[in-house]
Amino acid sequence: WERPPQYLPPVILILEYGFFLGVFTQTPGMRLTKIACVSTTDGKPIGIIAAAYSLQRVSRWLPSSSNRNIRVVDQKGQLLATPGINVFAAPEDLSGHDVVKKVLAGQEGDGLFPHSGAGEQHAGEGLFFVTYKPLPSLGWGVLTFVPYQAITDRAAAMRRQNLLFAIIVIGLAIIGGLFIMLLSRRQQALVS
Repeated sequence: WERPPQYLPPVILILEYGFFLGVFTQTPGMRLTKIACVSTTDGKPIGIIAAAYSLQRVSRWLPSSSNRNIRVVDQKGQLLATPGINVFAAPEDLSGHDVVKKVLAGQEGDGLFPHSGAGEQHAGEGLFFVTYKPLPSLGWGVLTFVPYQAITDRAAAMRRQNLLFAIIVIGLAIIGGLFIMLLSRRQQALVS
């Protein structure tokens, strides 16, 4: 019995997982796969680990909110995951949006972006504050949309709360000053 060449086991594993991935990617809603080659400390490959998740499961990991929308796009700019995604529908092509172009170019940041929302399940139309971050290991991007109106409404509510707090503090200071003035006049009247 002669020992097979070192490259043969990894090649067999690659062929097996290639078949698995071919079948997996044909299943509706199944598009997230991560493969890693496992090696020994001296660098010799000993196997392959693959993890396959449905897009529906990944979408469930994303928190949903009435005024915030998190989206994951693939390297082509197609929508992969968002809360409430219909995994059996054709993927939405978001590659035409400026923010998607930026995240797919490897840029990270945030800014205000207009959105029409035509034909898309989105939080609405108008101006959105978008935070975007690429996932370089996958070539994907994560985008968080918050309507700009929601941000300005929250800021206005905080200003009103701070104004009310300031009025209360000033009122207490005036009442405290009047009380101290009254006590000091009584003390002066008792002394004289």
